[in-house]
Amino acid sequence: MFTFSVVLGIVHLHALIGQNIIYDLPKPTLALNPPYGVFLNGETINLTCGCQCPITMNRYYRNQVHIADLESPEGQCETTVGISVVDQRYDGNYTCECTLSDNGNWRYSERSEPVQIVTRDELSVPSIFMDPDSGAVSNGEMLEITCQGDIRSTGGTFYLYKDLERTTAQSQNVTGAQRSVTFTINTERKGSSGKYHCEYETQVTGRWLISPPSKDVTITVKGAGKRFLLKVGLGCTAGIIVLLFVVLACFLISKTRKTRKQNTERNEALSAGVTIQETGDNT
Repeated sequence: MFTFSVVLGIVHLHALIGQNIIYDLPKPTLALNPPYGVFLNGETINLTCGCQCPITMNRYYRNQVHIADLESPEGQCETTVGISVVDQRYDGNYTCECTLSDNGNWRYSERSEPVQIVTRDELSVPSIFMDPDSGAVSNGEMLEITCQGDIRSTGGTFYLYKDLERTTAQSQNVTGAQRSVTFTINTERKGSSGKYHCEYETQVTGRWLISPPSKDVTITVKGAGKRFLLKVGLGCTAGIIVLLFVVLACFLISKTRKTRKQNTERNEALSAGVTIQETGDNT
């Protein structure tokens, strides 16, 4: 692709000699697809330069050096350069500009905003965010951790790790269109405080690769000890109340039984006195 483009650029360069050049076309846009932070060997990158019609061709630059010209098909206002990554020679900032041949004059645009291409031997480092971003929450509140990474079109998995342990705290599978996930942390669980980081796994040119770890974020749970003491205190208070209720109930039951016994004895005594009086009268 680049070889053909450079040859095409040389042809147009000769055509430009002896002609006037005017810089008055609107500024183009340059899009990177896919928009990964880091590309690996064997992957293909597409750079699309979009202009305002009509145009004749687009010129592409890497680090301000002209690398390619592409003619625009009739009626279309953008061109796309395909780059097959083989090493880090393609690293740099890319720009493009639009050109139009108009009555013997060449009209040019400003160059687009730069787009950066980075090629490496490993995946890009994932980004990690917290909500709230301070990481400080009260016991029982929910906290969210969001991880972002360059998941390829085949999909992949995000992993959330706690402290330096390799035991996965949580994980989520994603499709190729989803490049971020959000994990929810329940701070009521014992040991939720600490440092967390995330990684992601995805398939690149037939190989499953795991990214480097993200930076650490720290979760601090406030009032965990106070909440525990409060629960203990409430439990003791409830126990004391129940115990007092039982003692009071026993006391009332005992007193009721004693009163009933006294009434029974009194009634028996009264009955006995009446019987003796009646016997005397009869005598």
